[in-house]
Amino acid sequence: MYSTDITLNAASYQTVFSTSSGSLVVPVKPSAVVYSQFDYVQGTPAAKGQQGVPVNRVQHIDQSACNNEKRKFTYTEKRNS
Repeated sequence: MYSTDITLNAASYQTVFSTSSGSLVVPVKPSAVVYSQFDYVQGTPAAKGQQGVPVNRVQHIDQSACNNEKRKFTYTEKRNS
């Protein structure tokens, strides 16, 4: 179960819920799966009795992952020049 007082960010999910393609996978309400498919984070139906992560949090995690990716690219670009 997920509580509203825990910190959810891309780094904490990367080690727990990731696919071979590098996407983060988080459980969401089955009715919200279609709305929780983002660039870096994929929603998957929560198991019966499991509370899913709200879509707005999934979107926030996706934005965090996107920002991390941009920082890595900028750092690599500066390092190579």
